[in-house]
Amino acid sequence: MRFVGAVGELTKVFTLPERRGRGVGSALLRHVEAVCRERGTMSLRLGTRAELAEACALYERLGFVRVAPFNDDPYSDRWYAKVL
Repeated sequence: MRFVGAVGELTKVFTLPERRGRGVGSALLRHVEAVCRERGTMSLRLGTRAELAEACALYERLGFVRVAPFNDDPYSDRWYAKVL
């Protein structure tokens, strides 16, 4: 997690393969959102890759929406944001 003014930028979200499908990622992201709200962070954003279909589905399920690129990360081809 990196804070840029009133924006929280998720730099890495990862669940071990053997723990996937158990709600760990959802719980982790909800906790991050709660901490950000307590800090006064107004929104979250992240960059990812379209080939990570399960991750993209998770972000969308949790209310993240696709946005225009906000950085030039060569490993990202899809960007998301969520107003808290």
